[in-house]
Formats: sequence, structure tokens, C-alpha cells
Amino acid sequence: MRVLLVGTLPPRGGLDARRFAREAARRSTLGDSVETFSADPLSISHRSAPLRGRHLARQLRALSREFDAVELRVEADLGLTARSADSVASALRRYQHVTLFMDSPIPFTSETGLLSKLWSAADSVMFANDADLRSADSIPAGTDKVVMASEGSDLEMGLPPWPGPGEPSLHAAVLGVVRRRARGQENRPPGASMLVTATERVYPSFKGSSIWLVKRVIGKSRGAVTKILRPTPRKAA
Repeated sequence: MRVLLVGTLPPRGGLDARRFAREAARRSTLGDSVETFSADPLSISHRSAPLRGRHLARQLRALSREFDAVELRVEADLGLTARSADSVASALRRYQHVTLFMDSPIPFTSETGLLSKLWSAADSVMFANDADLRSADSIPAGTDKVVMASEGSDLEMGLPPWPGPGEPSLHAAVLGVVRRRARGQENRPPGASMLVTATERVYPSFKGSSIWLVKRVIGKSRGAVTKILRPTPRKAA
């Protein structure tokens, strides 16, 4: 099945974004062909474009022929109103399967009828905890209600902690942390990638090694998000 996941993904978005990234990994493990779509150009997503209000409905309509199913993360950053929710619900109905992935606490609860419009277009609704599920009493009968609670990997950022001042061999411990942060950790949770990494490479044209630092920078396009710096090698004497 071709599945489109729409919503903010790490590194921004906090705990709910990491839950959403885990859902993307779960769908992929099930054998689905998964693509992600976020409004944040620096997120770990395949596509990026504005998704506030009517922009969201427009993007959902445009992509409905490419995907069988859609999962929409319902988050405050969508900036939905009662009017734009009508357009989003109409666009969602173009997909064969619709899942709403609710943030916690559930956003837009003060907007009367807004969530009901979204829920009416969904086959299933996923909540972060039982309390949120119990509060959603206006979900239509026949809609699947699922709790996808946070896990330990969602709570951890994947970075080793700094040692305390009273620990033995503080200098060695700090050095070890710096090195691990520099090369990144294996088995990090989705979205916990380093914004600054370093790798050591040896070039046959001159003796010694060179450190390349890769830093994310904000550019005008998605392709301009990295900047590579390297020291100029010294000429042989």
C-alpha cells in the first residue's frame, strides 16, 4: 500500500513528532511504501511545503492520486479553522484509508465542531493515551480508536549525558562524549540525528588526516541545508 504521512517530524516537534516518526517506521516495517510530508524544510521528510489551513487541503488533493492511504498528524501548527477543516475533510475523503494521528493534549478542542469534521473523514484515530481517547466522545461509530503510547525511545534524544563535576577522570569522560557526539551513535531513535557531525578521512595526496565538519544551515531551498567546511591541507615542505 502507498502511504503518505503528513505532519511535523523530528528534529522539531517534540515528543509527538518522535511518536509520528515511529509510526512511519512501523508502516514501513509492515511492507507499505511510505512517504513523509512536513511543513518544516529541515525535518526528516521526503517532501516539504506549507501546510497551514487551506494549504493543507490543497496539498492533500494534489497527492491523492499518488497514494492509497494517508495519515495526518493533527497538531496545533496546522492552524485549522472551522472553514479550513471542511476543506481538509473533503480532501481526506479522496483517499481509500484515512488515519488521524492526534497530538497530546488534543489540539483545537476549543473550536466547536472542528475535530468532528476531521473525525468524520477517518477510518481510524490514534491517540497518545487513554485519557485523550476518553475525551473524544464525538468520534463516529465504526471508526477505529487506537492508543499509541510513547515509548522510552521517544523520550530519549540519543545523546550521551555530560559527566558531573565530581566524577573521576572528568577530562577523559568529556573527551569520550565529544567523540561519540561527533561521529554519532548507532541505533539512535528516528529524528535524533546530529546537527553537527564530524568524520575523519585520510587523503592519499598528502600525509595526515582531515576533519570535515557538516553543519545544517537554513537556505532558500531544501537542497541548501548542508554546508561542508574542511581545513586546507598544508603543503609538503
